[in-house]
Amino acid sequence: MAMTIKDFRRVALTFEGAEKGSHMGAADFRVGGRIFATLAHARKGYGNLMLTPEQQAMFVAELPEIFVPVAGGWGEEWRDARGSGGSGRRCVGGSAANGV
Repeated sequence: MAMTIKDFRRVALTFEGAEKGSHMGAADFRVGGRIFATLAHARKGYGNLMLTPEQQAMFVAELPEIFVPVAGGWGEEWRDARGSGGSGRRCVGGSAANGV
């Protein structure tokens, strides 16, 4: 079952210390004041995650159907993600840990 934008918001806010904010007009999610995810591409059905290069490689290798590069994005660390089932929480969780 696919993860919806509503699911993405809910999951992002389940992490300890996570708060919802706004970045450039889009909802964002922060831990300790650092953004770990945004909904900058929510209209396309994507959430954006801040991932380390190692996390990107792991998730893309394991789940290539849910990751696409951010066109002209915020740098190498950002990826659009179309979550599905439990993998969505795992991906967002990896991103949330980066905010700490």
